[in-house]
Amino acid sequence: MKTKLHSRKFFIPLAGPICALLAVATLTPLVNNSNTYAAESSLEYLAKKVKMPASTPAESNNKNNNNDDNHGNRTPEESLAAGLKYLLKQQHADGGWGQGGGWRQATANSRSGGGRVEGPNVEDPSDLGNTSASVVTLLRAGESPTEGQHRDEMKKAFEYICKQVEKADDNSLYVTDVRDTQLQVKIGTYVDTFLAGWALSEIKGRLPDEAAEKRRSAALDKVVGKIAHNQRADGSFANNNGWASVISQGLCTRR
Repeated sequence: MKTKLHSRKFFIPLAGPICALLAVATLTPLVNNSNTYAAESSLEYLAKKVKMPASTPAESNNKNNNNDDNHGNRTPEESLAAGLKYLLKQQHADGGWGQGGGWRQATANSRSGGGRVEGPNVEDPSDLGNTSASVVTLLRAGESPTEGQHRDEMKKAFEYICKQVEKADDNSLYVTDVRDTQLQVKIGTYVDTFLAGWALSEIKGRLPDEAAEKRRSAALDKVVGKIAHNQRADGSFANNNGWASVISQGLCTRR
């Protein structure tokens, strides 16, 4: 499908849970280009900033009692490995990733009648936006369903993305029935759609067989068709609400 989208490119830093993923993704190409001063400076800065939280309270206590915490002294390669390890630990059994805890907006996903839902028992289902961002990050780190140390995890993630897109309707801009995530509330109702298009583009040529490639192509065509169908004459999208929805519109131009 060759569809020309009337969108402008934006260069705006992302907010919310997607920032950590982009930091890890940024480290990956820089690790292989550390011959210049600018690249080294960026790597050193990011390496100091990537600090993965402990997986359990016990781990956290152990780290607090350990005076030899080397987070600030990690090499870029060590920071990248730590970030990927933490990211992979968060993958759900269905192959997707959720938002990693925190609040949700209680409208479509809850019976509480609106407003913010917080606390330890907030649901955290897999969602297409965070899953797609995770897949792009892992792809740029050299992982795919056919290469790297985490082929099985990438196969499951690809399966999750395709299933979500395939069961979506043909006309609306939604590609998922998961609503009111932090990503959607912060940077746009349809951020999942735009991120899914990015992930499906990036994984091209890195799937195990022709059947998987055809499935990827059909899913991407569906996403692009939905975007083209719902784009307004000025390049924007109706009801793409959020604190900073222009960011998700910028993501629409990625691929």
